[in-house]
Amino acid sequence: MINNYTVREHGIIISVDVNGINKKPNALGHDVFSFEIYGQKVIPLGSPAQKVGSAGDDDIWFNSEGFPCSIDSSDKNNGMGCTYRALNEKDYFKNLP
Repeated sequence: MINNYTVREHGIIISVDVNGINKKPNALGHDVFSFEIYGQKVIPLGSPAQKVGSAGDDDIWFNSEGFPCSIDSSDKNNGMGCTYRALNEKDYFKNLP
């Protein structure tokens, strides 16, 4: 999936279903992971370097915490911010959001 925002400074967000659309769970942070294309960089969502979803962003896709990655969140975008953790935390897949 590719999201090309109308506000240019948001860049482009690409989401990848790592095991294919026909295999479950098809869930953000479980088998669907998102990356921001910003300038010449590919930034995993949830990274401190992430540009989109920062506090004060008034775009409807974002809240004041950006994209959450929490087992307790009911936000519709919960899991989008898990990509950085999935890449960097050894036990991430033992404690999915």
